[in-house]
Amino acid sequence: MMTQSINLLINEEKALLENISDMQSFFQNNGFEKFELSTEIVNKLINLQGRIVSSDISLLEAYALLRYILETLIQTELLIKEEKYTFQVYYSIYDTQVKKCEKAIERIKYEIDIMKNFHNKDNEITKEYMNEFIKKNNEMGVITDEVIKQITRNKDDKLKILDKQADIEFTIFTNDDNGHDYKFNGYGFTAHLMSKQTLVKYEKQLKQLKKTREEIIQHILSNEIICQHFDFRNQPTKVFKELINAKSWKAKAEETNLQREYDFVYDLSSSVVHSVSYSYFTDNEIEKKEFSMVKNLVYKYSIKIVQNIKIYLDLDKVKIIKLV
Repeated sequence: MMTQSINLLINEEKALLENISDMQSFFQNNGFEKFELSTEIVNKLINLQGRIVSSDISLLEAYALLRYILETLIQTELLIKEEKYTFQVYYSIYDTQVKKCEKAIERIKYEIDIMKNFHNKDNEITKEYMNEFIKKNNEMGVITDEVIKQITRNKDDKLKILDKQADIEFTIFTNDDNGHDYKFNGYGFTAHLMSKQTLVKYEKQLKQLKKTREEIIQHILSNEIICQHFDFRNQPTKVFKELINAKSWKAKAEETNLQREYDFVYDLSSSVVHSVSYSYFTDNEIEKKEFSMVKNLVYKYSIKIVQNIKIYLDLDKVKIIKLV
């Protein structure tokens, strides 16, 4: 029954998207940030609802989606409540992208060091093999095939152990552009490829992201409507410091009178989304009841989100303006 209700709501939301899209030309000159934010929020909502009603979703995923939808409800409440919040949400992505890319580069450099370390260990094993070969050859005069095989087996066993150690390292950037990993390319060449290809690619991306961020900063500083909400003082370095909203989700929930919902959803979902005993041993009957509850909350939160979007865009007023 609730699945049917959610599907009907999805159809309503798709109609809302068409309605918003029809008014795009109006919003281009009267708050394009609101238009784009609202469009993305409703699109995301539709996608998540579609996942919630799918047959193969796990309880863990369902709770994660419920959290996201509750946070979206909190966001829409704040978008209505605080005019400047639109600009904080809309433009913060440009700073977030730079920081995420910087973190990726930091990680790549860390993994390059890991590959170099394994390359050195690999060289040590090869060096030990050569030394053992020379030693046995000197001792025996003429080294036998059996001894060569034994020395080689010892080396291969050590290399296998080294590969197993590498396999459990937390690496994510060690594959080359063709999908080959360090076992195919070798540790040293992998480190080389990461330095000359992967790192260079991300550094180039970072440079472009920073350029875009600077362009956005200039756009913001030249926009009187945005500037009146913040204390930029025409200083580029202050823009994203002012735009950042560092409040926790708990604080945002309190500010929007959704504290009770926040506490309930986060307390209940934490026992499932975290690796604790409840998530290990929950039986199917309990899961069915919790699935039903999650769907019910998703439906109700979604209705409120849609209502908020309509208020946020002031759609009735926009319709009147367009008719006139």
